[in-house]
Amino acid sequence: MNYNANFNPRISDLEIFEAIKKEKQEIGYYNLPFQDTTHIKEYAKTVKQKDIAVIGIGGSTLGTYAIYRFLTRTHNFDKRLHFFESTDPIDINSRLERLDLDNTLFIVISKSGTTIETISVFKYLYSKVKIDKKNCLVITESDSKLNDFALANEIKSFEVPKNVGGRFSVFSTVGLVPLAIIGVDIDETYVNITKSKLSKESSSSKVGNAWVSFYLDKIVTIRDTDWVKLARYFLIPKNIKEIDFTKIKFKK
Repeated sequence: MNYNANFNPRISDLEIFEAIKKEKQEIGYYNLPFQDTTHIKEYAKTVKQKDIAVIGIGGSTLGTYAIYRFLTRTHNFDKRLHFFESTDPIDINSRLERLDLDNTLFIVISKSGTTIETISVFKYLYSKVKIDKKNCLVITESDSKLNDFALANEIKSFEVPKNVGGRFSVFSTVGLVPLAIIGVDIDETYVNITKSKLSKESSSSKVGNAWVSFYLDKIVTIRDTDWVKLARYFLIPKNIKEIDFTKIKFKK
């Protein structure tokens, strides 16, 4: 079999980063680490319910579920997440039995607002339990039918950005809202790193508005050119054009 296409194209780092910069104008998940989470955290503090029922499917729940299962191995949360993803009545009823229905917040998540499985489960629960603005929250696009329902019933809603696909939405309101409600520090992923927080393995973290890659306490790359901002966190050599990143030191 003969192939004419080049499956190992030689593309420079500059071309790759330029393509990513262009893509960032259309695809929203690149900007999620820089979003303001204040409104999410303020709402999370008002939630008193101990059981949080997350109604959704696919990208609306899988990322949150994965993070929650991972964190519960080392954290004891006062609130619990329960995921309603299946339309199987046996599965739904078994999950309902685990809830204190008088102490449950129902979160309905659908980017389009018309996901048939999600809406079907929500309608079923709506027929079994009194769900209103006191115990319900909607996460969807601003112009969806689900958001129209929320507005008509004075139910709190959070917007899912149109340019963030469901499978990439865990760090949007889709994942951050449920996690913030149970007490996860949702800003911990985005906080400014300090020397005490450096991993002993290769990793990357955000410093100000820059992403820094480091290995064993050594800085490898800094993807930013705003040295004025970075100077708040690092001792920057004067000859910036010929900079050796391994010589940059964290300020004490």
